[in-house]
Amino acid sequence: MNNSDDCKYCEYLGAAHGICSIYHMILNSSWFDYSASGQACKHLDLIKSSIDGFLALQDPDGNFPITLDNTREKRLVHWSELVWKKGLLRKGPSIFHGVAGNGYVFLLLYQLTKDSVYLYRASKFAEFLSDRNFRREARTPDRPFSLYEGLAGTVCFLADLLEPEKESFPFMEVY
Repeated sequence: MNNSDDCKYCEYLGAAHGICSIYHMILNSSWFDYSASGQACKHLDLIKSSIDGFLALQDPDGNFPITLDNTREKRLVHWSELVWKKGLLRKGPSIFHGVAGNGYVFLLLYQLTKDSVYLYRASKFAEFLSDRNFRREARTPDRPFSLYEGLAGTVCFLADLLEPEKESFPFMEVY
């Protein structure tokens, strides 16, 4: 791969299965367990410069491109306030690119801030899950009952909405 024009594949930047997720896993790894060694990670400068490079891709609306080779693509949004402004990801009910994933953004923000506007927004995403038009038009995922692509994640979102103070994104500590 000599340059982006020759790119046969491109790095996905998304929060669930892209560079952001990799950053999240690295920062939650034992490398950053200072209690064990008392020393900073020797790779911290490299990781920080990589994250700074990623943050430089953010547009004025707060969105990030989908891939490194397509910094102008705006159709997918996964980032906080922008999720509310741009509306629902209509790929399906799932956590992955779906309504439940959008809703989890607001459950997390509610848990962090205790601002009821975020709980209201999460409940509106949940309400949309039962909309007749949405159910008719939503795509069926490859794995319709799986945690991230299917209904299992949607059930987790709805259960967490019942007790938002105890919300916990499934199998991944997000903060």
